Amino acid sequence: MKSKPQGVASGNPGPMEKYHNIHAGKRCVIIGNGPSLNKMDLSFLKNEFTIATNRIYLGFEKFDFVPSYYVCVNPLVISQSVNEIMAIPSPKFLSRSGEKFFKPNSKLHFLDSLNQWIFSEDPNKGIFEGWTVTYVCMQLAYYFGFSEIFLIGVDHNYTAEGKPNQEVVANGQDPNHFSPEYFNTGTHWHLPDLDRSEQGYHLANLFLKNHNRSIYDATLEGKLTEFPKVDYREVFLNPAKKDVPPEVINLPLPDEIVIDNSVDRPYKISAITSTFRGERFIKGCLDDLEAQSIANEMEIIVIDSGSEQNEKSIVADYQTRFDNIVYIRTEKKETVYAAWNRGIKHARGKYITNANVDDRHQAYALEKLSKILDGNEKISLVYSDVAITTQENANFETGQITGYYLFSDFDRLRMYKNCYIGPQPLWRKSLHDKYGYFDPFYTSAGDYEFWLRIAKTEEFYHLAETLGLYLNSPGSAEHRNQQVSAMEQFHAVSKHLPEGYKTVEELRSSLDKKITLNDKMSEYIFKIGDYFKDGNFPLVLDTLQQAQTEFPNHPVLINLRGMLFIRTERYEDARKEFASAQAISSSYLPAIHNHAISLDYLGRTKEAIVLLEMILKSVPNYLPAGKSIVKLLNKTKQGIRAIDIAKKMLEAAPHDYELKCFLADYYGANNDFFTATHFYSSLLAEIPDFFEIQEQIFNNWLPKESENPNALPVLEKFNRIVNSNDVVSFLQEHETWLDEDLRQFVITKIQEAKALNLHEVVEALSSLKEFIEHYIGQKK
Repeated sequence: MKSKPQGVASGNPGPMEKYHNIHAGKRCVIIGNGPSLNKMDLSFLKNEFTIATNRIYLGFEKFDFVPSYYVCVNPLVISQSVNEIMAIPSPKFLSRSGEKFFKPNSKLHFLDSLNQWIFSEDPNKGIFEGWTVTYVCMQLAYYFGFSEIFLIGVDHNYTAEGKPNQEVVANGQDPNHFSPEYFNTGTHWHLPDLDRSEQGYHLANLFLKNHNRSIYDATLEGKLTEFPKVDYREVFLNPAKKDVPPEVINLPLPDEIVIDNSVDRPYKISAITSTFRGERFIKGCLDDLEAQSIANEMEIIVIDSGSEQNEKSIVADYQTRFDNIVYIRTEKKETVYAAWNRGIKHARGKYITNANVDDRHQAYALEKLSKILDGNEKISLVYSDVAITTQENANFETGQITGYYLFSDFDRLRMYKNCYIGPQPLWRKSLHDKYGYFDPFYTSAGDYEFWLRIAKTEEFYHLAETLGLYLNSPGSAEHRNQQVSAMEQFHAVSKHLPEGYKTVEELRSSLDKKITLNDKMSEYIFKIGDYFKDGNFPLVLDTLQQAQTEFPNHPVLINLRGMLFIRTERYEDARKEFASAQAISSSYLPAIHNHAISLDYLGRTKEAIVLLEMILKSVPNYLPAGKSIVKLLNKTKQGIRAIDIAKKMLEAAPHDYELKCFLADYYGANNDFFTATHFYSSLLAEIPDFFEIQEQIFNNWLPKESENPNALPVLEKFNRIVNSNDVVSFLQEHETWLDEDLRQFVITKIQEAKALNLHEVVEALSSLKEFIEHYIGQKK
């Protein structure tokens, strides 16, 4: 029967530190409450460490056991089961929200709920509920020290209808749990959120794998597919298997429906497109692929992974118009990598590419990539740079570009630092015969794991052209949960550690080059600098080679090598060096800045601007990048943006000559001679804070009445004259200033302006000199 909330029972939130690693190296069973429990022989539970949840107390007599630990975090279950929970003799772990129903008790502990996607290592600091109490149990099992975790009764299958997490009132007997009285008539309960529960389970699986713990699903006929399946009878009831690692059951793949109206002919490329809830993208994706210059040599394989949207009818329409499209559907959702594997097994092309449903290509992209593989049998995979957009269904030619992924050239060891292969590579299908398929366990790093797997022995090639358009979407698999993505990458690297490294941390530490300069390195750099000044490039190269022998893969030396290539007009070689230095140390700004400069030399000015914007976003006052982007924006007719950045940079560097010249020239070219003259005079008179003076000018600044204007120094007199709105009127009002000292000062400024080729300033100052000379002559 339903339990009404009781006033206050007895209990106490004691400390949990005493449970830390209390069962180190042991195994435990987490017990769900699905109806499959009724089909199992649960006699083994009395001999195992167990963690049970919610209304498991309804089965104590039937199953003849009491759990080692009890967990409940759902507020509805707690509030309606207070007396029953307190009657459980086991240590109890409840949500903090239920604390008001209980009095202190040494076996009662309350958990603070964290509002972030994590797998908590220490419940004393809070715990993430993960939309299922089972996820809480997994975190506690880790904290308790269990090295093997087995699930039973986690059926992951409900007949109730409604929105996930919706509160409902039960009506009749409960078909979703082991007891028909579990949520019986009148009981309030929350409908399950199976999708989010699966995300939590995946996070738990990743965390436990990365920490050398194992978790298995021993549920009888359960629908959950995240964890390796084992037969509970072999694990718990077979004495011969007691100390033997559990044997994992290989589940059959979901059935598929294939609609293939394509012509059976030799294809060069098979483009694999996986879709789940991708109705709004699929039309644009197919248009993009059919518009490829090599489309007549391509087949398109669409894998509909149990989507409830309308992709099928859209693809069917395209199949009536094109003879190279295959449609495959599974009724159950798979990971994207399981879908890719399914498509690859159907593929007839010599080469494979993943055509993500929301990404797009430049019209010649796949033709250019395939020519690289055609021309060199030693290259197994080719990848290119991509532009970034946040505009859905944009195409390569007209989409709003918000950035670029400019990837580094292939380096085996650097692959372990991050995945720089990009979202649209092309690879040989034969690789799958040699190395197998993508690991369907992953949700976002399966491609990275496969690239690491084959990179040990295969050659990759970076085609340094922007050939793709990548949609930067917060809903994508890699962005939806950053922690899961990071943990998957960690797991992938740990599977493929190169020789000589014991841990991922050790490997990554060796790859993160710190910008440190010891005495020997400094000596090399000073030598190289002197040779650069003398233009002795052969000696620069010789010294660099010596230095790189002693300090291999040092970003400072790689950057200097790129600078040498710039000086000798080897711009593509320079770009590769700068990109390599950037890949080794993403915080080494000189290399990133030089990377942008080399891109501009190669005609890739848009990409250069985006790279410079990236620098200024992280370090707003980095002057070299600021000055470079001002030049490139002006070069690409983006004068307003250039002026805005130049003004901001001048605030940080008020004496910078180049910025003042640019601003003066810009305003002069746009017929704003008043503002231009101010900047020119600022240059000549070396005014330290021009913006403050400019503001005074526009406010019709005049000397204070108490000030003796004749006592002003000649520099100040000059500044006030050239910054006045009407120079002639101002001079007439200040005739006493017009003397030989002022004339000589103006002559000096004329000479400086001539040296700077500031012809308009020379002309204006010459007129001022003549006016002064005329006045002095009249006085005589």
